[in-house]
Amino acid sequence: MAQSGTVVSAKFQSAGKGQRGKLWRSSPGQNVAMSLILADMQHMDMFRLAFLVPVSVRQVLQSFMPECQVLIKWPNDIYVNDRKICGILIENVFRGSSLRSAVIGIGINVNQSDFGLPDKVPTSLLLETGRAHVPEDIIAAVRAAVLKELDRSSGSLQQEYNRFLWKRDTGVRLGMATSGELLQGTVQEVNADFELVVRRDDGELCRFSFGSVQWL
Repeated sequence: MAQSGTVVSAKFQSAGKGQRGKLWRSSPGQNVAMSLILADMQHMDMFRLAFLVPVSVRQVLQSFMPECQVLIKWPNDIYVNDRKICGILIENVFRGSSLRSAVIGIGINVNQSDFGLPDKVPTSLLLETGRAHVPEDIIAAVRAAVLKELDRSSGSLQQEYNRFLWKRDTGVRLGMATSGELLQGTVQEVNADFELVVRRDDGELCRFSFGSVQWL
């Protein structure tokens, strides 16, 4: 395993891996495609890390576009104006039940303006700010932000995550991953176990773990 804090980045990525095996494509030289290695993580809880990374990345993106509202979409996407600007994939390595290390993959749309998609069009820093940005500056800022937050408490990270939670206190439609059942309700929060908490329209409070539901 490489030294903790090591960053590996690519100028071009044609088959980046996202959540549930989805592909992530990036135009050459336009975006951030980075992996951050964290080692010696035996004192880190995986739920604390799950809160820490999107909180850190959101902080960085907000600093580069202070005029925009930057939000976290559970579990690991960053949204601006209801459009995706960043995706995060955390791959944890355990020894027994203890977290030992993690590889954090982060893709950020920086200077790309044409995504070639007919619907669910992503966004980028260029599209939101009207200015081009240097991807290497963003990589350095993300690395620094994540490392700075490593000693922060789970409760504090969870609080900030929920403060900027996309669709919080808003009605949503979700699809159950296994049964296909549709659910309508209002997003309440993400709890300490990193479960999405939704109050159904009939009043029942439901908790969903990662991968059990899909946003519709």
